[in-house]
Amino acid sequence: LSISPKSIEHNITPPSTPSPPPASLSPIPLRYPDTLDTLIEIRDSESKGLGVFACRDIPPGTVLLCEAPIVTLIDTGSRADPLDAAVNALSPLQKKSFLSLHSFSRNKNESHSRSIVYSNGYSIMHDPATGVFETASRINHSGVPNSSYGWRESSGRMVFWNRFKLLEGEEVTVDYGHKKKYLAKIY
Repeated sequence: LSISPKSIEHNITPPSTPSPPPASLSPIPLRYPDTLDTLIEIRDSESKGLGVFACRDIPPGTVLLCEAPIVTLIDTGSRADPLDAAVNALSPLQKKSFLSLHSFSRNKNESHSRSIVYSNGYSIMHDPATGVFETASRINHSGVPNSSYGWRESSGRMVFWNRFKLLEGEEVTVDYGHKKKYLAKIY
């Protein structure tokens, strides 16, 4: 017996956007509030590389992550690729984190940095840009995700929340917004 996810209603209203970090915090943290290692953790995900997991049972509608991108790519159409400059401007720790993200490319002429963006980026700023995140880019896809996300222009951050109760040790998943055939073809 199988249950179609479409036959089950889960009307979880997105939680309110967390307050921005206080101006007194310097440098401004990527994650605020920081839920890494208290609510969620990054660890190996069977056959998916790294993933994000619940550190404890989490009730539905909880903000799991509110994070600013470490790299933002706005393609202006110019022949010069702005990505290399953005990656080179990262701190050594952020650059190491960025370069450790999964990269897949079928195009042998594509730079390593660009394949990381294409493999891990989220549409931000209402679609004119792509953001790569230190933690959020580790959240894996599911056709039946347990979490959702949305860009918050007011804070310049992506907010992730769970649609269902998450159990301790359960992987956080989102729908990347692509059909299964597209994902298989591209990744």
